[in-house]
Amino acid sequence: MSQVLRYVADIKQVRGLGFCVSVRHAEFMADYCTQNKVPAIALSGDSPRDLRHKAQRELEHHKIHFIFTVDLYNEGVDIPSVNTIVFLRPTESVTLFLQQLGRGLRLHDDKSHLTVLDFIAPQHRNFNFAKRFQSLSSRPELRVDKQIESGMPFVPAGCLVHLERQAKEHVLNNIRSATARLRGEHLINELRQLRTAVAGNITLQQIIDYLHLETPDEIYKHGLPHVLLDQADGQQTEDDLVEFDSYLSKGFRRLALMDDTNLLKDAKSLIESGENWNTLTSALIHSVLWGSKKPEDGSLQEAQRFVASKSGVLHDLKELLDWLLEHRIPLPVKRFINQSGPLNLHASYTREQVLLALGVGTFESPRSSREGLLHVPSKKLDVFLLISTRVKPIFPQQLCMMTTLSLIGYFIGKANLVRVSILLQGNGI
Repeated sequence: MSQVLRYVADIKQVRGLGFCVSVRHAEFMADYCTQNKVPAIALSGDSPRDLRHKAQRELEHHKIHFIFTVDLYNEGVDIPSVNTIVFLRPTESVTLFLQQLGRGLRLHDDKSHLTVLDFIAPQHRNFNFAKRFQSLSSRPELRVDKQIESGMPFVPAGCLVHLERQAKEHVLNNIRSATARLRGEHLINELRQLRTAVAGNITLQQIIDYLHLETPDEIYKHGLPHVLLDQADGQQTEDDLVEFDSYLSKGFRRLALMDDTNLLKDAKSLIESGENWNTLTSALIHSVLWGSKKPEDGSLQEAQRFVASKSGVLHDLKELLDWLLEHRIPLPVKRFINQSGPLNLHASYTREQVLLALGVGTFESPRSSREGLLHVPSKKLDVFLLISTRVKPIFPQQLCMMTTLSLIGYFIGKANLVRVSILLQGNGI
């Protein structure tokens, strides 16, 4: 009651509807308000028709100020003078929420605005507040958690959504924790709803925003974006892509960890130009994309041909490269071409990428090497591979693969010996 008195200008002018959990709850609220000098009545689907009509007349004439109801007034009842709506029950149904909200949206000469009080309490972990707030926004495809933080700027003109501090924290925590519950059909249903909110093609960034994600990794855990969207649209995935979808999805997750913006730019330029890929640049990218299972004979040419022939895969790859270039801090170009090819100082790579750049192994026959000293006679290099046990694994139960080129340095006399120190950080997929 204190919150009602706080947010309404004059309690004597209130004509309110309160939606309750049960008949007992509605009766409790009506009794409590009446005892506190705010006349109210409880109604339910079992209430006699005469009592319902009487309650509406008394509400119109300010003899009572609230009707507390359960399973009543959700739709089909027109009380234009209602100027206050109180939500006292959880509902994850956007349709029901909007129907109840609509009871107060009718125009009336005595009503300048509608006050809506939504009493938010800790809900079941599967309860999703996001849909409720998306239904109020004119831009539901944008991240609703960011909209809430900004005060819901995209609600209709003349409307204001105010969340008290604790309520805002609870809602934001609920929305963000919901990303951990994205599973199977739940994710596909979310994408179907996104389809209704977006005109035209859906972008990777729109999926990230709609699902309230920070990175695309959670998407790739379930598949390639274009495959997931096809499933949401009820379309079949190409037969020869089905075999590689899960492998490529893991590859996209590995690629999403790359931070060498110069190598990413090179890859994007090659894809957009349609030119034949430089063998080493192509090998470095494809070594991340493909795991143990590769198309056809497993050659680099076949891997390139497969990606180029699949418009959906190629589109997903371009979008990921664009996303990485937008969200990664640009690295200054600092390469030692004769020693480590296109690798950049202080950037992160998979172990296989480092070895390929050093001329050890090929895409078709990658060389394995754990920690310790690796001598590369062709380049006169001594490479020290070190494992840092202080780095928290990114992908548990997998071999350590992410590396950082932490030092590539000094020349020793005429032998032109370059010492390369590589710190192994994190894990591969």
